[in-house]
Amino acid sequence: MASKRHLRALEVLHQIKDHELQDVSQSVRALLTRQASLERERESLDALARQEAENCPPEMREYLVSYLQQLSKRQAELSALIDNMHAEAETAQTQLSEAFVESKTIAHLLDTARAELRDALRAREAAEAYEAAVRSVKTDRD
Repeated sequence: MASKRHLRALEVLHQIKDHELQDVSQSVRALLTRQASLERERESLDALARQEAENCPPEMREYLVSYLQQLSKRQAELSALIDNMHAEAETAQTQLSEAFVESKTIAHLLDTARAELRDALRAREAAEAYEAAVRSVKTDRD
């Protein structure tokens, strides 16, 4: 049977896990948002490179190669950052799943402990009522 102290400990633990769940969830959202931003930047650089290659006047062609190399270098940097963020996001999503399972497990334990306390209280009240009835019958007999 769960005690009130046990119930309170579970309540505190549940609050902690819910807070952890929110923190990890925010981290996942932030990582995914940043990753999407980097992907958009990489795509815009790709579009810019195509546009510059198509629209470059002949007198500027000698500088175009260097410019396109710099764009390509930046795209590679962005790709590396995106790959790293993807790995971080996977780790964070795993943590999110684990925190969710833990939170739900604790919530179930908390519900069970509350039900046990409620049942124990009802049993105690029923026993007290029975004892009062027995005393009343004994008093009436005397």
